[in-house]
Amino acid sequence: MTVDQQNKMKIMIVDDHQLFREGIKRIINLEKDMEVIAEYADGTTILQAYNELQPDVILMDINMPNMNGVEATKKVKDLYPKAKIMILSIHDDEGYVCLLYTSPSPRDRTRSRM
Repeated sequence: MTVDQQNKMKIMIVDDHQLFREGIKRIINLEKDMEVIAEYADGTTILQAYNELQPDVILMDINMPNMNGVEATKKVKDLYPKAKIMILSIHDDEGYVCLLYTSPSPRDRTRSRM
């Protein structure tokens, strides 16, 4: 059974480290039902890109130049409340987590520690 292009999960990566973006992109694109459709180095351009590309999921870093992931997440969620954003970060500081609890839906507020 093959997955056609329309049934693939469309993923946008937003992280300022190019090597990390490339590595995640390679891993995701190995999956038959997922595809990285865009990648950006900061949050400034993703608002327009989100509207144009309609990704299913955004993988977002927290610390980035120009517009960080916290601010970008808030702006995306303000404009597109149903947007699904997964935060990728090395931080385990509770302050970062609290900043991201802006979703009106409790089910969007889950997190797990590895």
